[in-house]
Amino acid sequence: MPVNSSSTPESPGRSNPPTAEHGSRSPHGRLLDPDRGFDGDSSGLGERVRALLLGGALGDAIAFQETTEASRLRASAGGRAGDDETAQPPRDLQVSAVTQLNLYTLDGLLEAVEWANAGQPADETACLWLAYLRWLRTQGTGFPETAPSPLPRWIDAFEGLHARRSPDRTALAVLGSGAMGEVERPLLADAMDAGTIMRAAPFGLLPVGWKSIATMTINASAITHGHPEAQVAAVGYALTVQATVNASRSEIPAPIAAGAAAALEVLPRLTRPGERSIALLSAALDLGRRPMSEDGVPDGLGDGSTAPSALARGVWAAVAAERQSLTAHPAGQPQGTDSASPEPGAEEDGAPGSRDQLMRAVSLSIAGRTKTEYAGAASPAGAVAGALTGAGLGTAAIPESLVRRLDVLPVIEEAGRRWCGELGWTSSATA
Repeated sequence: MPVNSSSTPESPGRSNPPTAEHGSRSPHGRLLDPDRGFDGDSSGLGERVRALLLGGALGDAIAFQETTEASRLRASAGGRAGDDETAQPPRDLQVSAVTQLNLYTLDGLLEAVEWANAGQPADETACLWLAYLRWLRTQGTGFPETAPSPLPRWIDAFEGLHARRSPDRTALAVLGSGAMGEVERPLLADAMDAGTIMRAAPFGLLPVGWKSIATMTINASAITHGHPEAQVAAVGYALTVQATVNASRSEIPAPIAAGAAAALEVLPRLTRPGERSIALLSAALDLGRRPMSEDGVPDGLGDGSTAPSALARGVWAAVAAERQSLTAHPAGQPQGTDSASPEPGAEEDGAPGSRDQLMRAVSLSIAGRTKTEYAGAASPAGAVAGALTGAGLGTAAIPESLVRRLDVLPVIEEAGRRWCGELGWTSSATA
């Protein structure tokens, strides 16, 4: 296995691996194994990587655009939303710091994999801290004198990632201090915002078992966010990603719901307390499986500003859209273009029903927020909804006409190619 998962030290400042030895089982078999990652051969994994990265970026960009435009309209109207809230969107879909940090996380893990493949054990958490410091250097805030100066990597050359778009304030503050937070030595012990959700998905793409995923995700989250709930929510997202991919490859009809259910079986076994994250994720799964009420977004999932709430809103949206698609198009029947408002020019993209499912998921994740929240506030939940839909459906879910409008498409495609190449997976990138 190319990932040297044993290189995360069991020191007082790091999270030790959970001790439970059993995995998560569904009626279709085990979706999360404590010691193994993806089942079977690697066929199709490259496609899932691309679909997850693009789905997450689209969810982020659409949510960021919606909340940004609403914020601008309120400002121009003296604090009230204007009458014309259907302004022509910009030609480019601009991602926020959610996608920026997601890609820098993937590159930090990639560096650890590269070292491991070269026979040199690497500390994944240190690689990720250096990656986040490289991201900090792009944000124009100044670089802390007490922090190590990481060498540039390929990703740093993409100027599209240098834009300052609703960066995670906690990450800026902690990284700017020049110190690295640890589980037992947190820098901001109460930090529980959605910043950890922004960068958790790549851990679910690692070909390792859930014990290693949990350890690495907790340690990476603790670099900036000291609250256990922020760390457990990030683990919940990463495990849902891996379980969703496994469920889809096993041809389970509702892979996203199955993936979230598998994650819920594992989360109580972690050594970090995460009762709120578990409760909200459980509620999101339960509500997503039910017919939707006329009120839209259900009460009780929070506003998406905390890590547990952002995960819950994103999972609920993805599961609800999945349920709607399966209800409209039962297994074995072709899916049609029954979306209420498909994107212009999207009719030629992917599998029609699958493509509509992604747009529905993202729309649900931001419902009720665009008129009241600050710019970019809905992006974490939107990214979760888009990424999980991509993980569950593959590239059939991705509307290529929208993908071509992503302002950071080249770096997303390159990141996917490098990741798959280092792990020996066939890449499906088409850039």
